[in-house]
Amino acid sequence: MNAAIRQFCSEAAMLVGVAALLATAEHSWWYVVVVLAAGATGLWSLLYRGRPFLSVNSARILGMAAFGFLIIEWGWRISVPMVLALSHFMVLICITKWLQPRSHRDDAMMLILLLLLLVVGGIVGGNLLFPLVLAVYAMAGCRRFITHHLEGEVARSDLRNARVLGTHQPNETTPQPGSHAQGVSSLSIAAATLGLGIVIFVAMPRVGAGMFGQVSQPVAAGALSGFGRSIEFTSVGTITESDKPVMRLVVTDEYGAPIAGNTPLHLRGEVLDLYACRSPKTNRGWGWRRSGVAEHGAAMYELTSSEDTVPAATLFHKDISLPDGPMLIQEYRLEPTDDISLFACYPPIEIISPSLKTVRKWEGSQTLQTFRPLRRPLEYTIRSPAVPATAA
Repeated sequence: MNAAIRQFCSEAAMLVGVAALLATAEHSWWYVVVVLAAGATGLWSLLYRGRPFLSVNSARILGMAAFGFLIIEWGWRISVPMVLALSHFMVLICITKWLQPRSHRDDAMMLILLLLLLVVGGIVGGNLLFPLVLAVYAMAGCRRFITHHLEGEVARSDLRNARVLGTHQPNETTPQPGSHAQGVSSLSIAAATLGLGIVIFVAMPRVGAGMFGQVSQPVAAGALSGFGRSIEFTSVGTITESDKPVMRLVVTDEYGAPIAGNTPLHLRGEVLDLYACRSPKTNRGWGWRRSGVAEHGAAMYELTSSEDTVPAATLFHKDISLPDGPMLIQEYRLEPTDDISLFACYPPIEIISPSLKTVRKWEGSQTLQTFRPLRRPLEYTIRSPAVPATAA
């Protein structure tokens, strides 16, 4: 019974460690809670009932349920990444193997699953917790691997003696691996592993950031432009140009005279300066995000009109002083882009549109947006100071 409890605790340390490693990558600790609850239940059953908590048949039913949950989680409703869905499945299978009566083959299967989970944790984790989990595997796992190997050798030796010599060694004289030798070897391997992990993740942080063993990380280009709502570094290759028109612009002064061609115009569409994740729990949806939402916020403006005027809205607060000087009148015809960004010369002062009813302006970046994607052409006029537009 003491050997069974030691084996249970060794596997508990490895399973809890790798579950915590996966939880830090997913930002979800549900599986750590499940593993801890299963460990407490299994340890109680061993101590007070003298046998594993689950029977073989109930463990098979739970294994089939885990496979069904894999199908639901990956391919039907939740749609999590395949690697994480498989890691969830392996954790559930390890729990069922952990709590049931096991043969030597079941022990080997669980050890293999624990090693695979360690590999997955190294791929998706990429933080300082990984060398600590490696140390746990080196201490508890190495001892467990040695014991498993020696148990297999003893079983094969007994079987060979029974078949060939007709003798069988009593269980009392079955050789067991020395605990002192196991402890010394496990401790030395753990120290070496921990030191290697510190070198990898501290001295050379790029080696283990996000992808285990990946030396070079994707880096941002000098400038990326386009109408896409999310630009992903891993999917951006050569940016191709298209001859399809996306916008027509006519710029005049307040008196209707065209602006000279040598006057630079600085158009601003959308300012995105944060590479963030839309769904941190599933680790999906990485792309550019606006970083100033909480700092500056956005204001909504309604375009109003009288009987003889086109709907218009003034896009500045009364307490903001406008620069003295000429104004730029920009007439835009924006083709359907399936986006919500509007172009304007910085900073927009007034917007006029016969079809637009409401507009959102971000106070920090002075960018304009509609509330729905542009499914059809949109015509609007923007008034901006000429000095900021030519000197920005």
